[in-house]
Parts: sequence; structure tokens; C-alpha cells
Amino acid sequence: MPHNVALYLSLTQMHHQGIANGALRYANAKGWRIFGAYWPMYEIRTIDAWNGDGIIAAVESAGELRKLRRAGLPIVDISGAVERDDLTRVSNDNAAIGRLAGDHIVRLGYDRYCFAAAAGSLWSDDRLRGFQDATAPPTGTATSLSSNGK
Repeated sequence: MPHNVALYLSLTQMHHQGIANGALRYANAKGWRIFGAYWPMYEIRTIDAWNGDGIIAAVESAGELRKLRRAGLPIVDISGAVERDDLTRVSNDNAAIGRLAGDHIVRLGYDRYCFAAAAGSLWSDDRLRGFQDATAPPTGTATSLSSNGK
């Protein structure tokens, strides 16, 4: 049975374009239909009243999540910006990404660093924690400064 899935993301962001391309390839192979705001998707007028099988979304705020939930459909978040236990998420291992970056800087021999964070974003907070783990002095007394007080 074919499924009707909506993509709710901004294709002005390069990584969202890759996600949309992958979803379209998968849907084509399975006989599913993808709905959204861009060609070659089927047109969707308003996401909060859409009657399909599910939504793949880049949920960037709690307000946006409330709007999407009005449709009463399963939602899979690909953004990782909003921390909610009741939201299904597919994401990178952001703590591991932060650790890899920190390990690389330490291997290069640097002893002073700066981490630019996206304040209040779950993915950025996870990367910061991984970075701090990797760059903590051997004594375990790391200090950090950021614009969001972490």
C-alpha cells in the first residue's frame, strides 16, 4: 500500500536538500508519494490540516511543533533543535561530532580554543558537550565560555 508522506523543511538549507533527495529516492522505490512545497513533490497547501500518513519535518521551535501536531499524524524530526521526549528524531551523533572536533584540535597541539554555539539548540548543546569532553585538561577541570552561559 503506498504511503503519503509530507516533507516540512526548508530547501534553502543545503543539508535539507540532501534529506529531501533521499526521501524522494526512497519513496520512488517504494511507490510512496511525497508532498511538500517544492517540485517534484505533490503540492500541499497547509501542513496543519493535511491528511496523509506522516510528516518528516525540521522542527525548529515548540510553536512549530504545535502547528504540525494539529494534523494528528506521526512526525519524525530531522532538525534536533527542540528537545522533547515525545518527539521521534533521526539525527547525527552530535556529541561524537563535537568530540572528533575537539580531539583534532588537541592532536594539532593547540591549548586554547573557542566553540561557537547555536544557543538553545539541542544539536549544538550536544556538540559543545562532546567538544568540552575532548578538550578538558587531564585534571578534569575544564572551563568554557559561551554566549549562552554554558
